[in-house]
Amino acid sequence: MSPRVAVDEVGGGDVIAHAAGRRVARRGLAVTLTGDDGVTGEGEASPLPGYSPEPLSLVREELRSGTPRSGSARFALESAEVDLAGKRAGLSAARVLGGDAAQRAVPCATVVVSEDPAALDAALRSGARALKLKLGPDARAAGRWLLAARRQVGDGVELRADANGAYDLDDARALLAVAADAGVSFVEEPTRGLGLLALLGAGAPIAIDESLALPGLREAALASPAVSVFVLKPAMFGLLNSRAMALEAHAAGKRVVVTHLFDGPVALAAAAAVALSLPFAPLACGLAPHDGLLAYPRRRIAGLGRHLVEDVGAPGLGLDAP
Repeated sequence: MSPRVAVDEVGGGDVIAHAAGRRVARRGLAVTLTGDDGVTGEGEASPLPGYSPEPLSLVREELRSGTPRSGSARFALESAEVDLAGKRAGLSAARVLGGDAAQRAVPCATVVVSEDPAALDAALRSGARALKLKLGPDARAAGRWLLAARRQVGDGVELRADANGAYDLDDARALLAVAADAGVSFVEEPTRGLGLLALLGAGAPIAIDESLALPGLREAALASPAVSVFVLKPAMFGLLNSRAMALEAHAAGKRVVVTHLFDGPVALAAAAAVALSLPFAPLACGLAPHDGLLAYPRRRIAGLGRHLVEDVGAPGLGLDAP
């Protein structure tokens, strides 16, 4: 018989700052699958207001009706299925997804949102060696920050930047040129949509993130030499689809980052499982603990640290494992 499905509200609605600079309440849905043998699998759907294409109300309806069409609903159900399968087999979710070719460990990047030099110093003291700088709406000011950050951290630390699609093409080209001078590994979404494909040769490599949700952009980015990195959010596109996208991107010569959606611990554990399941080493991923977790019941994720996520062999998603 099929496992029984339960869908419950989760998250306290605490207000946090998210990637685009807005402050939003975080809440979601917990999905629990219970088999006849009493084994349970957990999943989570926490669409991010203003970012995810579907509202929480739609995801709730899909899950309770048994018709998970949206990325958020599919992610929750697929996570629960993989968690259940892993617990039954005594395998981590990463091994369920990737078998023996899965990674043992994946490094995590540290996000820096403040231009205060003290914020960079704090990140370095913590042991971070891959820093992602969240850029503001002024491209010239952002470029100055990138150059100052490189001088401050030296040559032994990876710098990335994320513009969240804030610039027009002219400003994006100028920013990418400065980013190249600063030795930035890549810039996420210096502009939006098809504009990304017009920036070939402008400077630092380009990553596509939120524009992957636009019709036709996934295929166009795979084919275009303008895009070097795919930043994938399983909570947005579905767990299995995101893993397939990662494999597809790698086959096309792109590099891959897997990251969260400022969601809860179950979703974060599932995103980490996707990154660890890959048969190739992704770039340092956005999987470190984040402020959004404060809105959800506290859970321990086996193998998750501030700068590294490891497959420690805990069954399933490794939630609350001893």
